[in-house]
Amino acid sequence: MSIKTFIIKCVDFEYSEEYIANTLWEQRIAQVRSISLHPYTNTRNRSITNLAYVHISYWCDSENAYNFIQHLKDPCKEARIVHHVDEWWPVEMPLCKPHNQRCAVTFDSTYFKRYVVEEIIYKESDFTKRNIQSYCITIN
Repeated sequence: MSIKTFIIKCVDFEYSEEYIANTLWEQRIAQVRSISLHPYTNTRNRSITNLAYVHISYWCDSENAYNFIQHLKDPCKEARIVHHVDEWWPVEMPLCKPHNQRCAVTFDSTYFKRYVVEEIIYKESDFTKRNIQSYCITIN
C-alpha cells in the first residue's frame, strides 16, 4: 500500500501550508502536491488549531522518509514531524477525505529546490568534496 495522504494534527495558526511543505522537503521526507488547512476544536482542552491534509507527490529516498512511512503504517507507533527544535506535530492516516479540497494550496515541482548536502572530508593538508544528492521517488 502506497501512502499518498496523511493528516497533521494540532497545527497552530501561525504555520502556513508553505511552512509545512518546506519542512517535509528540507527534512528529506517528501515533496508535497497539496495541503489544505481546516480549523479543528480539540474537545479535551477546547483549543482551536488546524488539521493539515497533506497530499504527497513524491516520497524522498531517505532514511527519514522510510522511518516516517513505517510509523504511519503501524497504528501502534506514534508518527510525528519535528518542525522546530522541541516542537512537533502528531501525524496520522485519514479516516475520510476532507470536505473542501478547493481551499488546498498546491505545489508544483518548480516550487521545490533540490537540496545538496556537501560533505567535506579533510585528509592531512588537502580535502575532497563529495556531493550527496537527495533523490525522490514517484508514487504511481
